[in-house]
Amino acid sequence: MAKTYLQRVKKALRKNTLNRYRDIYLKWYKKNRVLKDTVLMESTHGTDFYGHMLFIAKEILTNQKYEGKNVYIAVEKSKLNVVKDRLKHQGVSIDDPNLHFVLYLDDKYCELLARAEYLFNDTTFFDFFIKQSFQIYTNIWHGTPLKKLGKYTGSVRTMANVQKNFYSADYIVVSNDYTKEALIDSYNLAGVYRGKIIVAPSIRNSVLNNVIVRNAVRRRYNLKGKNAIVYMPTWRGSATGTVFENKQVIETVKYLDASLKENQIVFLKLHPFEAEQHQIDYSAFKHIKEFPTDCETYDFLAASDQLITDYSSVMYDYMNTKKPITLYVYDKEAYYASRGCYEDIEFYPFPKVRNKDQLLKSLLEENKAKYIDTEFQKKFVGLDQFNGAEELLEFLFERTSEKKLHLQSYEIYNHKETVIMCVGALWNNGITKALINTFDAIDTKKRNYVIFFARKNLSVLNEYILFNLPKGVTFYPVPGKILADLKERVLVRHYSKNEWFKFPGSKKIVDGVYRREYRRVFESLKPDHFIHYTGFERKYAEMISAVKGLPLKTSIFVHTDMNAERLNRGSSISWKMLTNAYNSADNVVLVSQQLRKDFEKTFPKTRGKIKIVNNFLGSKLIRENSKESLFTTLLGVPVTYANNTGFEQKFNKLLGHSYVSKNLPSVSQYRSIINKHYLKDSQNFEKLFPFITKHFDEFRTAIETKEKKYFSANNPLVYTMSEISGMYSKTALRVMESLFDPSVKVYVTIGRMAKQKRQDRIIEAFTQIHRINSKTRLIIIAPHGSLRKETINWIKNSTCSEAIFLLGSMSNPYGVLKASDAFLFSSEYEGLGLVVFEALALDKDVITTYLPETVEVLGEKTALVSKNDDQDFVNKAILYEKHGFEKEMFDFAGKDDQSIVEFESLFK
Repeated sequence: MAKTYLQRVKKALRKNTLNRYRDIYLKWYKKNRVLKDTVLMESTHGTDFYGHMLFIAKEILTNQKYEGKNVYIAVEKSKLNVVKDRLKHQGVSIDDPNLHFVLYLDDKYCELLARAEYLFNDTTFFDFFIKQSFQIYTNIWHGTPLKKLGKYTGSVRTMANVQKNFYSADYIVVSNDYTKEALIDSYNLAGVYRGKIIVAPSIRNSVLNNVIVRNAVRRRYNLKGKNAIVYMPTWRGSATGTVFENKQVIETVKYLDASLKENQIVFLKLHPFEAEQHQIDYSAFKHIKEFPTDCETYDFLAASDQLITDYSSVMYDYMNTKKPITLYVYDKEAYYASRGCYEDIEFYPFPKVRNKDQLLKSLLEENKAKYIDTEFQKKFVGLDQFNGAEELLEFLFERTSEKKLHLQSYEIYNHKETVIMCVGALWNNGITKALINTFDAIDTKKRNYVIFFARKNLSVLNEYILFNLPKGVTFYPVPGKILADLKERVLVRHYSKNEWFKFPGSKKIVDGVYRREYRRVFESLKPDHFIHYTGFERKYAEMISAVKGLPLKTSIFVHTDMNAERLNRGSSISWKMLTNAYNSADNVVLVSQQLRKDFEKTFPKTRGKIKIVNNFLGSKLIRENSKESLFTTLLGVPVTYANNTGFEQKFNKLLGHSYVSKNLPSVSQYRSIINKHYLKDSQNFEKLFPFITKHFDEFRTAIETKEKKYFSANNPLVYTMSEISGMYSKTALRVMESLFDPSVKVYVTIGRMAKQKRQDRIIEAFTQIHRINSKTRLIIIAPHGSLRKETINWIKNSTCSEAIFLLGSMSNPYGVLKASDAFLFSSEYEGLGLVVFEALALDKDVITTYLPETVEVLGEKTALVSKNDDQDFVNKAILYEKHGFEKEMFDFAGKDDQSIVEFESLFK
């Protein structure tokens, strides 16, 4: 209890401290006054000051052309003296009146962040930063990446603030085309980034061949006659976690210390996080020393004689020296599996060693050949030369033509219209499906579409959607929170939470806050259109009202009956903010003509700007997705509830409780589900699941195809019949057996567990069906919802609970839907029952309640329609079970063509 309380106190203190920084920054931001010829420089969030930033600072402070510029270096207090000493060794006078030091995140730093004319960073500024119109922001990327970046690191959340900083930057500086392309792809810059990417000589690399620096550093650290070896292991952590390899490093240096030649010294440079967590007693070693903390890293590399590293970008930089490089890659397979890399270092022309013996042998070799590979070197350090910092500043400060310099600028913006779209958390629901269908149907190359969502709201389970977007559509996880002072925060909170809060002047202040939020997040993209696609998030609803008057066309979608939503969802909807948005937007977009009458009556000011854009039905995409095998569709799918009581005894009796383990580390996460029950013999499995057994060849093909796609498995595991039951839950096996069995009639429904969806009505209807035909099953696919407990109880209390399966989220439910016999849809209201048309696309019989918006599109005889009444829905379900239903085919092509024309009207 005490620990929990302490954690809450610490969290509150951190929050208050950050709010203080925000408030100070905001005070100066509002003043909007530039400090001319003022340069704010920051490296690694103030934890140090080295590399590119150090040499840029040196060039500004020692070159007479820039004597009028005031340089402010932001650094943490604990590093201040170290940075001052480092500058002294670079020949920079600490007493220079143009040189100033500010403590990172103190009051002066916050002022400079809002006012300095020039901003330099090698990582990111805090997410509250908003680049002023008078500021020039240069982000110098800190190295050539081998490890995957941005969206490829395992969670798109981690890329958010870097992406925001890149969008804000006037210049992104890299040292080769390889890095340029990696950043463009990894941080979603293609087509939409408005600044320039500069491919220039690596600034920190300029010193690597400086003989004067080399000799000075060797004298300073008594390296005469010594063979100085630098060992720089990569940090095994990530943006979301920390992994320490200190034990392996200590074992390695101990081994080397006992065997190196008399004149050899290894200088060990750990990542700062490693060094802080695990202290090493260097006094115990003869040949091992700590990398000097009072010397700039690249100055010391210039003084060294060879390098040991693994997956670090320093390998590329060090090529400039033509000195030996050894890659110590004892954990390559595990590292590549956990991080992902752009290239395979097996094809790199450096010696690669896997153990301590090989490493030692590499270091002891006499007259080791120097590294020479012209093409490889050209790819990574082809532009590097002595005056890297000088040339970059000539370009940035003096606007010297790049033709006279060893650099090239690239414009990434494609000059198409940019559309930003609020898409919520991409929950597995009808609105998300409608969005996916839209992008599948329209020409996404015509404009730049940027879908955005709050970083903190996106579930990892939904990230797969982002990696399947078509060309022309990208995504932006929005970092941070609204920048507002205390008074504004209180007012915005009351305004958004309380319908009654409408005091004079309050909306003006709120709109000012949201207009500032628009500038914080989106202004750098200079969007032409702002579409609130989900139509509910109050923050972005109010933003539509706030940006009225800007050169920006705004639209807000209405996917359902808003009066019914207000009754059902209560205070979770801000009626006031939605009304503001509807009244202010250029387009109010209804997904059905049937919604219009009541909507105009409720919101009379929207008359004249309502547009109807019928949802795209996505039939082609649905049919394509439905081709996936049930064996992979149901692999690992969560089961919310199933009554397996009667089945359990038979299963355990025939199949037992043994365990199987497969030693396949490269796909261990995927195959961990194998470590469940497996069969004593396949004959028992055939008794219990005869129809799954008949599809065993399909099972093997589907699983192996999945492995090859996701894991590049050259030698897939050969599965046997005795392992199938170890890969699936009992419920999944029962579901598959029912779907494969031609004598069983399977009904399916898909929708969240919410009052609107009326699963209770479906369960009651199926109960009556099951009384008529015991060989019927009901599969409910419900990814989430507020009525989870109630839904489970409805199933438990039915008389056929063993015939009902309640499944959780499925990324692709269409294989299950295709294999079923009929689809049940019982909503009380909808904008458009999109899932009805998904079922029709797969030629399923549909029983649905009468929903004007849906029936308007359906037409006659394509579905069996009941009144929006419990008993009539049950009656129609019974009628269908007894006599079936002859349906007419639905014209999907015609509807989608109409929807494309309607959607395009939003941009006219």
